[in-house]
Amino acid sequence: MKSLFSWVKRLSKIFEKRPLRILLLLSFFICILSAAIPIGFLLPEIRLEGSIPLHYNIYFGVDWYGAWWNIFFMPIIGAVILLVNTVITMIYGVKDAVLIHMLWVNTLLCEFILLIAIIFTTLLNLTYI
Repeated sequence: MKSLFSWVKRLSKIFEKRPLRILLLLSFFICILSAAIPIGFLLPEIRLEGSIPLHYNIYFGVDWYGAWWNIFFMPIIGAVILLVNTVITMIYGVKDAVLIHMLWVNTLLCEFILLIAIIFTTLLNLTYI
C-alpha cells in the first residue's frame, strides 16, 4: 500500500506542471467523448441490428461489418493508450521531462485521431440505419 502511495505522489508531482496537466485533461476529455458519441447517438438504434458497418472504402463502399459492440474498440484503444502513457510517465517522469512532454503531445494527437475516426464511423452508421 505504501508503494501505491509513492507512485501516486510521484505522478502528482509530475503533473504539477501546467502543460502536462492540460495535455492530460484534454486527452482524458477526448477519450471520454469518443466513448460518449456512439453511446449517445448509436446505442439506442443499433442494439437490435445483427451487424453494423464499421469501415467504408471509397472503392467498394462498406467493406467491414461487425457486431454493434465492435464500435467501442476505438475508445478502448484510446483508453489503453492513455493508461500505458500514464504508466510510462510514472516511470520516466522525473528523469526526462522532454520525453514526457513529447509523449503527452503524441497521446493527445492519437486521441484526436481516434475521435475523428469514431465520428466518421458514427456518421456512417447513422446513414445506413
